[in-house]
Amino acid sequence: MSDSPLRILALGAHADDLELQCAGTLARWAEQGHHLIMATATWCKFGSYELSLDECSRLRHAEAAQSAALIGAEYRALMIPDDAVNPFDPAQQRQVTDLIRQVYPDVIITHTPSDYHTDHCNLSELVKWSGPVLGLPQYKTGAPALDYNPALYFMDTLNGRAFEPTAYVDISATLATKQAMMTCFQSQIGFLKQYFNLDVLEQIETVARYRGLQAGVRYAEAFQRYGGAGWGNLTRHYLP
Repeated sequence: MSDSPLRILALGAHADDLELQCAGTLARWAEQGHHLIMATATWCKFGSYELSLDECSRLRHAEAAQSAALIGAEYRALMIPDDAVNPFDPAQQRQVTDLIRQVYPDVIITHTPSDYHTDHCNLSELVKWSGPVLGLPQYKTGAPALDYNPALYFMDTLNGRAFEPTAYVDISATLATKQAMMTCFQSQIGFLKQYFNLDVLEQIETVARYRGLQAGVRYAEAFQRYGGAGWGNLTRHYLP
C-alpha cells in the first residue's frame, strides 16, 4: 500500500453514527486528499413516528448519502435488518468481509465492542471477525482476498462512556463540517429530540469539547487502535 493517498472505510451500524462519532476526523482526511467511503450496515427502518418503515429507510440513506457528499465521500449500505446485526451469522460475516475487500482500505473505523447499542457492539465484532480471513483466498466472497492487513480503529461511544481513548484527533477546524454533516439528517434530529430529549448538535459540541480538554485542544474526537490478528502494523500511525 502506498503512503498517500489513503483509502479509508468508515462503517457505522446506523445512518448518522459516523456523523456523531468520527465525522470531524473524516473531514480532516478529506481535506488532505484521501479517499473516503462511508458505509451503513443496517436498513435504518426504525426511528420515526410518522414515516412507514420503507419510507424511513429510504430517507435515512438519502440523508446519509447527502452527508457523505459534503466531504466528497462515497456512500454504501449493507442493508442488514435493524436490531439483527449478528457476528455469528455466516451470511453477515461474508457480507462485511466482502465490503472490506471491495473497498480495499488502508484504514477502517467502526464502533467499539463496548458501545451502548447491540447493533454497534455486534458490528464491531463482525469487523473484528473479518480480520483473519480478509487475506485468505480460500474464504470466498465476491471480491478477491486482500494482500495486506488494514489498520482498525474504534470510534468513541455516544457520550464518551466506557471508552478509554488511545488516540485523539484535533477537529477544531472541522467541527462546523461535522455539525453540517449531522444537519443533513433532519428526520433524525427531530426524532432524537422527541424520543430522547437530545439536542444532537449540542451533544456533538459537548463531547468534542470534553475530548478536546483531554487532548489539550479546543475540540477533538477519540479513538482506540485495535491490535488483534489481521489488523496491520501498529507502529504506523494513520489518523490525521
